[in-house]
Amino acid sequence: FVPLVSAVKDPTTGKRRELTNPDLDDIIREAVAQIEVQLSMTIFDTQFQERHPFDRFDYQAYGYLRLKQKPCASVERLAVVQNSGEAIYVVPNEWISVGNLNRGQINILPSTVALASNGENAAVNGALTFIMIMMQQGWVPDFWEVTYTAGFRDGLLPQALNSLIKYVAGIEVLSRLAATYAGVNSASLSIDGLSQSSSGPGPQLYETRIKQMSDQRDKLFRRWKVLIGQRMIVGQI
Repeated sequence: FVPLVSAVKDPTTGKRRELTNPDLDDIIREAVAQIEVQLSMTIFDTQFQERHPFDRFDYQAYGYLRLKQKPCASVERLAVVQNSGEAIYVVPNEWISVGNLNRGQINILPSTVALASNGENAAVNGALTFIMIMMQQGWVPDFWEVTYTAGFRDGLLPQALNSLIKYVAGIEVLSRLAATYAGVNSASLSIDGLSQSSSGPGPQLYETRIKQMSDQRDKLFRRWKVLIGQRMIVGQI
């Protein structure tokens, strides 16, 4: 147990500064943001909308698309969209293969059901004619629009990811507390010719624990890079 209290007193109130729950909440959010950047992943479920080009070779590979954010939780819509933002054809959800969705990959696997019209595909015949013409090209920019959710639903994170957040946030907490001990390595008191001195670890107070947590953090970073297929170099946080 580490008391979350500064070694330095507030010059106005004379009380020691304490890390409150809102402070800890900010630190945890910063830790999550740092991990997301380091691992190129999304942690808390967030909806994204992306435009992707039509590529003939990818389309021949069952409409292969690689989404930018991962891990992906669900695909809400895949559509052919004009520059105005109007969807001229919405791919039926039954056609969207999500077997590799956690890695950000989707494919289009047409089934025998339904080229039938629905509310979003009211002009389905004309739309399909347009699509067939455009697909004669080798490459068409911003052809597809994908709306999807990335991250872990309802904050239900794997234990290993929870631990990584804990270590990154814990290192920041201890570093802030240690900084307040920078000027208290030693102190002396003298009264009527009698003196007493004392010394302490100063800012090195939490050094051992920070080192232990840093080692655990780095191990978890390496594990997660393997899990999400990254080969990035992770520096100090």
